[in-house]
Amino acid sequence: MIGDTFSSTSYKPTNGLLMLILFVLIQLATLRLNAVGGVLLLVVGLLIIWNNANLHLPVTRASLVSAIIMSGFYAGGMFLPMKSISVWNVLTTLLVFATGIYFFLNLILFLGQESSSNRVSRKSIFMIFFIFMFVSLVYFWAYFPGILIIDSANQWSQAHSLTAWNDWHPVGNTFVIWMLTRIWDSPAIVVLFQITIFSLVMTYGYVSMIKANVSNKVTNSLIGFFIIFPYFNMLAITIVKDSLFSYSFTAVLITLVNMYLKNRGSNFDFAVLLLGNLGILFFRHNGFPILLASEIVFVFVFWGKSFWKLHIAMLLSLTIYLIISGPVYNRFNVIPAPKNEDIGMLIQMDAAVLLDKHSQISDSESEYFSSVFVLPKLADLYDPYSPDSLKFSNSLSYDSNKLRFIKKSMGIILDNPRDALRGYTNQTNMLWKIYSVQGMRPFFRQPYKFGKPFYFADKDTISKNKLHYKEFKYSDYGENHSNKQLRDFLLKYQSMFSTKLLNLFMPATFIFILAGLMVKLLIDRKFKFALLTTPFWLNIGILAVAIPAQDIRYFVMNYFALMPVIMILVNSNKKNNFAD
Repeated sequence: MIGDTFSSTSYKPTNGLLMLILFVLIQLATLRLNAVGGVLLLVVGLLIIWNNANLHLPVTRASLVSAIIMSGFYAGGMFLPMKSISVWNVLTTLLVFATGIYFFLNLILFLGQESSSNRVSRKSIFMIFFIFMFVSLVYFWAYFPGILIIDSANQWSQAHSLTAWNDWHPVGNTFVIWMLTRIWDSPAIVVLFQITIFSLVMTYGYVSMIKANVSNKVTNSLIGFFIIFPYFNMLAITIVKDSLFSYSFTAVLITLVNMYLKNRGSNFDFAVLLLGNLGILFFRHNGFPILLASEIVFVFVFWGKSFWKLHIAMLLSLTIYLIISGPVYNRFNVIPAPKNEDIGMLIQMDAAVLLDKHSQISDSESEYFSSVFVLPKLADLYDPYSPDSLKFSNSLSYDSNKLRFIKKSMGIILDNPRDALRGYTNQTNMLWKIYSVQGMRPFFRQPYKFGKPFYFADKDTISKNKLHYKEFKYSDYGENHSNKQLRDFLLKYQSMFSTKLLNLFMPATFIFILAGLMVKLLIDRKFKFALLTTPFWLNIGILAVAIPAQDIRYFVMNYFALMPVIMILVNSNKKNNFAD
């Protein structure tokens, strides 16, 4: 019989291992639906039967319904790219994932209530912090003085230039580079700063989960994932705006959950929330709409005198951003970000429509888009998975009237929905595909020679502001001190995840998991708990309409959000007070 309360069945340590084996077998079975897949599915079935007879995990209607809904999305993410879809494949996937996810959700709930004490020793706090520091420093030694991508190489050049800064990539990150290099002019100090922030945020997540009555087993397993999966340590040693943005975002989400569960906000919460908000605002251009919309929602979630510090922190951070990004940027002649950067999705959809010979396009529309694109070159420049080749070419002329461009684009998109949808799904495939994401940039970035500096500005802007950048060279900053043998070992370790195990860790997989958890909360009518994750879903929504490339660095929050979401899930049945 399905009930809405937990059973009092005792839990054995071996049960967690069984659930892990079950979930992995489900993954393997659905990826290999042949003779091997059939055997794996049989093993899964036997494990499920044995579970019903021996483990008696608790059952809730909400987790069952959310598992079914979530498995539907998961099946779509797996099979939509295939040219021919087998009914057997889809039904099998729906069945096994509904079963597996159902147990996964209940396991978290069951384990989450196991903790009898929510106090954290100072020894545990320091141990978690130093484990993250140590592992990241190992990567740092292998890749000394750190890793830069073309975006951060441009920001490094700006920080070492006497000319105006460019907000194409957020000036906030350029400022951090400039400030830290006043102490030590090396990428190493920026990497050490990122490693420290990463370790602090992960330790904060660990402490918060324990205090929120999440069991040691779940907490340690999740923390272990962040240590073992190499991407997070590679991100910590890669100088890129998305590192500090993700750490700031994680700290904000955890603090919001902490404040709601405690039903009050401390001075520490206020400080973390304010600093985290500023990180969200200044390390990525989509931060302002996320926090503004979130604050509007939080007025209804965090109601009463207990939460005045939260609203002050939100409003103060938004005000600081408006002042600095407006008058202060103007005072220092900051080159504004391109106004057309947010229409990359429309460019991709337009190109997909224009390149289809069967598209329905009027003469006036054809004439207009001939003034925007150099149509004879469009086929060679169009990359279905990234607008960069078009954006950075001379074959695209932005319309000075942005609203007119949007109106014209919507016209051909609505007249040719199939072509437009194909263009959209190709550009956003990292949001929903759980394997074989075409055009995906490497999970694990490696150092490479940049050559001449890239300005991210047109000729007129370069000339007007007299921009002049020096080429970034790793050899100028002690690259010879890196440990090449250690790097070779880490490359082999990374290759295991980037080839054999990649499908287990795709960002879309974690979106579906988080979506399933949200469905459970909504079915249980825990609306305020669900609304605590508003910033996360707003970030996903913005990526859905303006994702610039198939790059995992835009989706780091898909993984880190597991910490606050599990805290929410465990406490959604009963609000628990934290230990002081």
